Amino acid sequence: MATAEPLLASFLQDLTLRLASQELKDFARREGFGKNVRKCTATLVEVMDLLVDAEKKQNTKAVAKIWLSNLKHLAYDLDDVLDDLEYELLQRRKSEEGVQEGSTSWSGQMQSLRSRIEEITGRFEEIEDEGKSVLKLQANPSMRCTTPRVRLPTTSLVVKSDVVGRDKEVEAILELLPMTAEKGGDRGGRRSELKECKERIMRETVGSSSLTTLKLLKISSLTCLPEESFKYLVALEKLTIFGCKELTHLWNNDAALKDLGRLRYLEIEYCERFRSFFPTGDAGLSCGSLRLLTSSQDSAVNGCEILECFPATGLPSSLKTLVIRNCESLWYLPDGVMQRNNKSTETEADGECCLEDLSIHGCPSLESFPSGVLPATLRSLLIGNCPKVESICGREREGMLLNAASSLEFIYFSYYPNLKSLPKCLGSCTPLTNLAYLTISDCEGIEWFPEEGLSSLNLRCLRISECKNLKSLPNNIQNLTSLEDLEIRRCPSLEWIPPQKGGLPHNLRVLEISHCKRLEESLDWSHHLHTHTALTSLRIGGEFREVVSVLDDDSRLLPLPPPSLKRLEIGGLKNLERISSSRGLNSLRHLMIRDCPMLQNLPNQGVLPSLLQLYIWGCPLLKPKCLEEGAF
Repeated sequence: MATAEPLLASFLQDLTLRLASQELKDFARREGFGKNVRKCTATLVEVMDLLVDAEKKQNTKAVAKIWLSNLKHLAYDLDDVLDDLEYELLQRRKSEEGVQEGSTSWSGQMQSLRSRIEEITGRFEEIEDEGKSVLKLQANPSMRCTTPRVRLPTTSLVVKSDVVGRDKEVEAILELLPMTAEKGGDRGGRRSELKECKERIMRETVGSSSLTTLKLLKISSLTCLPEESFKYLVALEKLTIFGCKELTHLWNNDAALKDLGRLRYLEIEYCERFRSFFPTGDAGLSCGSLRLLTSSQDSAVNGCEILECFPATGLPSSLKTLVIRNCESLWYLPDGVMQRNNKSTETEADGECCLEDLSIHGCPSLESFPSGVLPATLRSLLIGNCPKVESICGREREGMLLNAASSLEFIYFSYYPNLKSLPKCLGSCTPLTNLAYLTISDCEGIEWFPEEGLSSLNLRCLRISECKNLKSLPNNIQNLTSLEDLEIRRCPSLEWIPPQKGGLPHNLRVLEISHCKRLEESLDWSHHLHTHTALTSLRIGGEFREVVSVLDDDSRLLPLPPPSLKRLEIGGLKNLERISSSRGLNSLRHLMIRDCPMLQNLPNQGVLPSLLQLYIWGCPLLKPKCLEEGAF
């Protein structure tokens, strides 16, 4: 049976156990946010059910890797919140008798924790929705923790554990080290996680040639990986460094890399003083080469604010995934992300780039790509929140994507103001034949899709949001017969394609239209939705000031829904007064209505026999009816 990535799965299980602690639940209930904790727990369990399928798909779907990475980052955030919550609980235990629960001295902190839990719960819900709607992940409850476990206090020392704890346990940990090193070498390799210990403890702990996975979390005073440890890391395959605030570089020179011949995965996150992989000289250039990591396949750098560049010698030719996020000072990408236009100029040592997934997000100082073209192996390209990056469609860059036209499956452009037009290969005679997911968000420079429409007939998901100048959907949108998910948000200039141009493809399963002013003025598009017999989820949002009713013959908006509809969400309709009937809603399972202040009437009791969930929020005139017995 396939299993989810063990470290992440174990981490998530531990988080659910902490959330399910009876002491924590009682404390949260007394403080007035017990419901928030219960909702967070339930949402986390639902996400965990998707882990096994996500693990299986990440080798063939680049977007699955990004999904797992986002989930891991969110789990770290929840871990921090639980640390703070457990600390507050400990302080309460130590407080003097007579201090009333929920007193004002604690109210500010409790409000902050409540808000953070609500925000994290919302992000878990978004990840769950993306996993199900975009990745089509299937739930597998095998990742749930089915046997009772007790979470030990952070000051306890657990014999036979590979987790090294807090600074105060230094002496006890040192006594344990010889036993840990002896018993750690099993056939499957040893995993070790060191959290919030001193660098001296880390140096003593890393001492087993069977170590395959090493996580260093919030190690105090760690400035560089100790050279004496490399001889023990010959079997190391995964290295994760998180929250080591004093870390400035990884290696003093590239000679250390000869012992890391099996390292496949390298991740550095939130190390705020991390400047380079090797020490830098007077010219600011690293004196080392990452090309010596000959087995490296996945690398990620996240939240390293002063990292300016990668080694000038480029990246390992074996690298398949590169994720760079939230590196505010980064101004130069490594040469290894590109192939040279003229392969004959490459030396044998350069190798051939085989990068498959490239994600660059939150790098405001980055201005350009290295020379060359994207590799022909590239499956996923994500460029987000990099406002200075030159357009990949300029005169000098118009061929940048053509080399990868037949391999790209996932394209994501977000907050990319320099992108004035979409790449020609989206609609050219050199089509992106395998492109399945296309997301364009907050790209104000884009006005039109290519005149001939989109070339990828295999496109399954098209998401467009915050593109205030975009005027039209692709001209050939009805011919995109594989399109299942179409979501359009906050595109005020967008005009619907008239019916004579074909309308929407009839195999759509998910459709969202929200806050698009022009589409709110011309509502003909909603009169044809009942013919889309594959549509199961429909979301409509915006003011729609002329709309007072839906689901009746006189309604300008959605007079008749698709008979296959299972989920209907309506939000923000300022003048909506009634949902008139349940015609065509025989399959409806979920009905969600929010921010409709004039709504007074819903269909009578019993007319929605298949309904499983009714969610109403921000509809004050419905409250009296909801309180009347048998109103619905």
